[in-house]
Amino acid sequence: VDHFLDVMAEFEGVKRHEGAEGGDADTHGYGLKESTRKTLGIPMNEDPRAMASQAYEHFYNKAKKKVKGLDSMDDEAKTFLTSSVWNTGMVFGSAKRIAEGKNFKLGDVKEYVSNMRTGDKNLAGLGNRRAKDYNVLAEGRGWPTIDKVEWTTKGGTFTFSNGKTAKIDKKVEPTKHTEVNL
Repeated sequence: VDHFLDVMAEFEGVKRHEGAEGGDADTHGYGLKESTRKTLGIPMNEDPRAMASQAYEHFYNKAKKKVKGLDSMDDEAKTFLTSSVWNTGMVFGSAKRIAEGKNFKLGDVKEYVSNMRTGDKNLAGLGNRRAKDYNVLAEGRGWPTIDKVEWTTKGGTFTFSNGKTAKIDKKVEPTKHTEVNL
């Protein structure tokens, strides 16, 4: 739990703020949306970490149903898979292969990062989040990390620390910053 919450504090902040997605204007610290808090029946608490911890348990258990060996995985894999479920409600096949894999596979990472749809839109911000989630796992395993992401309306290019690149060719709504160093 602590590893996940520390990562979410870094990615999402620890204070209540306006949410990035329309229709859910209120986000507690650690990326816990107000609508998610209500849906999960988590009581309001002055400590956002305590609420996020309860949400983590729910999403971790959901991930465990899809990845049977989750309990025996390292903290980085648990964080990676739980974050995937937290943000999407599911474990993508590519996420499962990455977490269970013993080797870096560019194709799996590209497929995972490509899962950035909300409603009918592909959002660059979600692609950035997928890249950050992947980096948590990659750093723990000594794999190449994604160092830079460049966005256009036609897709994204991910540059890895080993010099390889992966391109996503799909219509994307870019963020304000077309190039993001991770």
